[in-house]
Amino acid sequence: MKFKISNNLTHTPENVLRTCGYLSIFDQKSQKSSFVRKITGNRYPRFHLYFKETNNELIFDLHLDQSKTVYSDQKAHNADYDSPEVKQELVRIYQEVKKNIPAKKEENSQPSQPEQSAENKEHPNWLSKLFGKK
Repeated sequence: MKFKISNNLTHTPENVLRTCGYLSIFDQKSQKSSFVRKITGNRYPRFHLYFKETNNELIFDLHLDQSKTVYSDQKAHNADYDSPEVKQELVRIYQEVKKNIPAKKEENSQPSQPEQSAENKEHPNWLSKLFGKK
């Protein structure tokens, strides 16, 4: 399963994936980097994630590896691409990624604080009187 977002994260995608529990791996055969998150203490099953970075978007592609490839010189393996577990994990990743997208700034979103008049500066408020601060 895949999802795309705009490429304007506050942290690198690698750091965001690390906070989700993913580790970077490099496949010597395919010469590709990807990320995995173990589900158990064993090597499999595991979530396997690829991401592609372009100028204006990030593309996350996730599947669940059930077992190691058993056919020599072939890419076929036992994996789930649309299972409920994959969907749930993709939502979890998306929520973490969303936390790292800066919020849009709205002009005049906060009303400015009025300056204290000279009269208010001379007369401290009741908290100042209570705690002795001027």
